[in-house]
Amino acid sequence: MANIKISPARQMAITVLYQVNEKGGYANLLLPKRLDKGKLSRRDRALATELVYGTLRWQKKIDWIIKTYSKRPLERLDPWVHNILRLGVYQILFLDRIPPRAACYETVQLVKHYGNKGSVAFVNGILRSILRRDKKLQFPNREKEPAAHLSVLHSHPLWLVKRWLSRWGYSQTQALLTANNQHRPLGIRVNTLKNSPRELMKHLEDEGLSFSPGRYFSDALSLNRVPDLREANSFRSGLFQIQDEASQFAARVLDPRPGEKILDACAAPGGKTTHIAQLMKDSGRILATDTHSHKLALIRDNCRRLGIKSVDVLKKDAREWSSADKFHRILVDAPCSGTGVLGRRPDLRWKKSPDIFRQLPILQREILQGVAPLLLPGGTLLYSTCSLEPEENLEVIRSFLQTEPSFCLEDISPYLPQGLEFTTAREGYIQLYPHLHQVDGFFLARMVRK
Repeated sequence: MANIKISPARQMAITVLYQVNEKGGYANLLLPKRLDKGKLSRRDRALATELVYGTLRWQKKIDWIIKTYSKRPLERLDPWVHNILRLGVYQILFLDRIPPRAACYETVQLVKHYGNKGSVAFVNGILRSILRRDKKLQFPNREKEPAAHLSVLHSHPLWLVKRWLSRWGYSQTQALLTANNQHRPLGIRVNTLKNSPRELMKHLEDEGLSFSPGRYFSDALSLNRVPDLREANSFRSGLFQIQDEASQFAARVLDPRPGEKILDACAAPGGKTTHIAQLMKDSGRILATDTHSHKLALIRDNCRRLGIKSVDVLKKDAREWSSADKFHRILVDAPCSGTGVLGRRPDLRWKKSPDIFRQLPILQREILQGVAPLLLPGGTLLYSTCSLEPEENLEVIRSFLQTEPSFCLEDISPYLPQGLEFTTAREGYIQLYPHLHQVDGFFLARMVRK
């Protein structure tokens, strides 16, 4: 075993995939930690990242392919062997720049390390059969089983595809699934407290980073190739914050003013908190709360890096406020299912069930009701989620307004970018979709206290 040569990038990828699929871990937390501890080259770091997210993204389709070629049921496979097979199939069928035979060899090396002799022959046989195309792949029939067809072909949970089909129909659902599987550039927000968009562009060019302008905001950019940004001087110097453009709508629709007192009730990791501070010219007071100490540390770190001093951080459950504090504006970016960010976080697809749409709305309403008494008369309460689901969005707002008659929805259109129109904006809420707006899925509702 000691003489087996294993690709460092693939070894890191398989350990992360195993932790995500078998131990309930989250790729966006596990992978950066392992990259920090590992001594990988920049090229290997990029490959490990691609392998983890690509395999997770296409996992259901990959499993269908493995099932076609395997004589053993998937549920009887050793978990290490199953995940190694997934990783190998992804490289062979989805990555053009890796020679298929090299991918096959590297996969077998992993099995030698993590499996047994029988597993080596089994995995090698399946991969070589796939290379030879020994069997014709037959996916579920589109006409007879439209949900199953979309679910396998676009690698999304069947229950979620059925849900979306019943709401939007075939073409819109297919467009959304397609968008979720496309590689999107990484959104960043210029820290205008330290530099202008033009100045940041010059810094990014000097560092060899490829970027394009944001779709909606002048201080938003998209990085086209994403190395480890933490190595970039512009990031370490706090010249920008990583934040998808959809998320940047929240602070703009909240419309904070210098000198005001603001509550960000579910603040971690601090992207929206620091955006609020930026729009306020770092003048005033922002109270950023969350229930987890380790997440509060992320807010502090971001504020320190960005040079922001107007934020106070407090460990607090927003449902249990008993403070006499009053705020001009409150942001509730509520915990949610995350169905709007399945393109950016593909492992979330495999961690959810329909039960969340019964459980989460209860929590979301309790948070709104918990912070409602803290808002000054005439103040603004903004509710947002990265969900596409009505139970977490408009239904939560309607339920809240029935129990809190002193609040009402307010026209949101004055706070939106020019040229971006929503039929619901005048009613006080909007829904962004990945396939329609080319950003993360995001819901916003703006309310005022009478």
